[in-house]
Amino acid sequence: MAILDASLVHPITLPDGTVYRDTVYLKNVIDHPRMEIGEFSYYTHSGPVGDTALILAPYLGHGVLEKLIIGKFVQIARGSYFITSSANHPMNGFTTYPFRIFKPETFGYKDLPVKDTVVEHDVWIGQNAAIMPGSRSARARLSRRRQWSLAMCRPTPSSAGIRRRSSGCAIRTT
Repeated sequence: MAILDASLVHPITLPDGTVYRDTVYLKNVIDHPRMEIGEFSYYTHSGPVGDTALILAPYLGHGVLEKLIIGKFVQIARGSYFITSSANHPMNGFTTYPFRIFKPETFGYKDLPVKDTVVEHDVWIGQNAAIMPGSRSARARLSRRRQWSLAMCRPTPSSAGIRRRSSGCAIRTT
């Protein structure tokens, strides 16, 4: 018997045989044109399975240009989500209030930078983490609970198979 079955929606079966329905394999439940998801990456949340993309990346809506790319074997804990570039609005005017989003003819900010958010293979994102726009995490990266990833992370060095803490990623506790 194989250890993992990539075709499952709910990959966890408890010792008593009950399928744990809060955890889903992302690739099997998300069909979004701006999301690329690797096999065996999972997310735990209590919402309807059909709402997984909206819960995971609430600002990755219609007409956006950026992508959310999630590698293989990524583990995303409950309450964590991605704030993508489309959530940004200008901060250099007389106010930060996003007036343009309230009328279809002025909706959007084509003058703001668009950056893809990338989570490489084998990354664990802890509970209630907010991943900021344009972040890029390296393999084997650990993001602790209730933190914001603000910058790009360098690959975590390893020695004899033991992973060390990376000093190359800016993390701020909320």
